[in-house]
Amino acid sequence: MPKPGIVDRRTLIGVVGVVVLSACGSARSTEPADTVPPSVVLSVSPSPIALDSDFAVDGSVLDAGGVASLIIDGTVVPLQGGNTFSVTLHSPASVGPVTVTAQATDRAGNRVDTSVVFTSRPQRFQATVAGVPRADSVLQQPEFVLTVTAPTQLTTTTAIFVDQTMESLAAPQVAPYMLTSPVLREGPHTIHIMVAPQPGIREYDTTFTLDTHFAPVNYQATVLAPLDSDYDAVGTDMNDSGVVVGWSQNWGTGAHRPVRWVNGTAEVLPMDTATMGWADAIDAHGEIVGKV
Repeated sequence: MPKPGIVDRRTLIGVVGVVVLSACGSARSTEPADTVPPSVVLSVSPSPIALDSDFAVDGSVLDAGGVASLIIDGTVVPLQGGNTFSVTLHSPASVGPVTVTAQATDRAGNRVDTSVVFTSRPQRFQATVAGVPRADSVLQQPEFVLTVTAPTQLTTTTAIFVDQTMESLAAPQVAPYMLTSPVLREGPHTIHIMVAPQPGIREYDTTFTLDTHFAPVNYQATVLAPLDSDYDAVGTDMNDSGVVVGWSQNWGTGAHRPVRWVNGTAEVLPMDTATMGWADAIDAHGEIVGKV
């Protein structure tokens, strides 16, 4: 028998042991099982996704117990910084939305399958313009060249729109395209080009703007004097150097001679043995065509 006021050491140890074991047993029996799958957030860039091209998928995957694996479109993707990820995929060539599928599994074996649909757009390609038309009505250049570099060999037609109006449906080719445009008003204009290398597949497009402005034009009137002894003269063409060609005539004698005006002074052109002639046109090199 222990003495009064003295606790038997064996009894104390036994009691403490019972209490500890009982507490541990109670904690194990009340711990809930992990049945919650991870949550996945996806984003893409660029957006919309260009068809038949690389794009980035970024996002995060969260789970209280930790993530064991992540698969994006069949590719195992490592996590960065614990819960973020980034992977590069290639979009399909066919026209339509792009679906990205993610499969995440946590350490308890819970799995979630997430599919997100993203919009797509045709690929952009480079287009440059040469010979931008002027907006003034006198020196209007009705044609300008679109030099188009597409991402693949073109096998079908190309539609070209100017200010939302289709101006050309070009035959299959790569470049350049000669676009005959109507007289453009002053201000900005939108050029939109759509290319379909195969019907319904791999459509490409690009849109750009160009500005046309009124350029100050100064005109100087020059009287085309006829040849000496003639009564009148007619000019038919002028080149960039200001040289004019035409004819000079005398109704009294019936003379009708081809003429070139340089700085306003008339010079008769040779007619060989002909008795009548006139000049019709002159080019930048000063070469003249006409009739005798």
